[in-house]
Amino acid sequence: MRQDQLPALLSMALAPKRPPRALKARLLAVLAQPPVVLKHSEGRVSLEDGVVTTGPGAWAELRIKGQALIAVKENSLATIRRGAQGLELLLERGAALVNVIKGVPFSSTLPLGLVRVKGTWFYVESRGPKESYLCLCEGRIDLFANGLKKVIKSEDHVAMTVSLKRGVPFLSPAPADHWHPDVEDAS
Repeated sequence: MRQDQLPALLSMALAPKRPPRALKARLLAVLAQPPVVLKHSEGRVSLEDGVVTTGPGAWAELRIKGQALIAVKENSLATIRRGAQGLELLLERGAALVNVIKGVPFSSTLPLGLVRVKGTWFYVESRGPKESYLCLCEGRIDLFANGLKKVIKSEDHVAMTVSLKRGVPFLSPAPADHWHPDVEDAS
């Protein structure tokens, strides 16, 4: 299967009518691809059962074939898994720059909320249990935080912090100033 066929196959497989068995089998084979480390820096980098850990000064660039590219920053702990709604990145600490191929369902869970995307570049950073930083570098994201939903579209960087104020999520504009490694495109 060619990479440019994946969005069409996904939309057919997720259509209300049941997809043909052969299509479903091909799609499941693609979606079953595990994350692979493309490159990493010197220092402690570990990928085991979808859990990525990077130590001081270390980073890793991972590819999920035909779906996404994820660059994980130093001092990070993240889990990449397949959920009911596609790929998921659970960011416990640290930061990641993510490039999702158009049409591929992807979500990122932060301590303060959930980000859903389909085909975009975005950066997420966990700044502890009460604050997260998010930058939409290009494309569209749906941000969910304790009942709050915000749809953001942009062709250029739009950054914000999500913080808790008296138990309520609060969005604040932030400078689009984040780690941006020299990574490949996900396609």
